[in-house]
Formats: sequence, C-alpha cells, structure tokens
Amino acid sequence: MKEWISIVGAYLKGNRIHLIVILASYGIFLLVFSLYALPFEAVGYAVLLTTVFHIIIGSVHLVSFYRKHIILTKLRNSIAMTDVRFPLARDLIEKDYQDLVHILDQK
Repeated sequence: MKEWISIVGAYLKGNRIHLIVILASYGIFLLVFSLYALPFEAVGYAVLLTTVFHIIIGSVHLVSFYRKHIILTKLRNSIAMTDVRFPLARDLIEKDYQDLVHILDQK
C-alpha cells in the first residue's frame, strides 16, 4: 500500500501542471458563472461533470503510468547497478529510464 501511495504521489508530482490547469479551469467556471449571475447549482453541476471527466481520464493515465513503472522496475532488477550519477529526475518514470540507461551504459 505504501508503494502505491508513493507511485500516486510521483504521478501527481509529475503532472502538477495539469492539476494547475484543472484548478484554473474551475476558477474560470466560477468567474463566468458569477458574471452572468447564474445560480450556484449550475456552477456545481459544471464542476461535478468536469471533475468526473478528469477523474476518469486521470485514472486511465495513472494505470498506464503504474504499468510502465512496474515493467521498468522489473527490467532494472534484472540488470546489475553502477555508481554513475544522473541529474535529478523529474518523475518516477524518468528515474526508471535513467536507471536503465545507467545500467546499459556500464555493460
């Protein structure tokens, strides 16, 4: 369970720009709906629909991210490790690729 939480955290960290865009979209919803003086229910409904959409798309993308991480981890564990240092990876998948490149370079 702890590994899953760290993978979800790495996924969210790697996609933080998307999360910012989603939050900005919600802000635009609120602004437009308030400018037209529409009832709160309309804002709530629009936010609910887009939230469900984002959760579905994000879940599909997270599963793909997780599967790729598992495959790369298995590959990494089947190859000997070395001490060459790469720049800090932006996300977990990039780190997995760096580990593989590092191992292949040493062989």
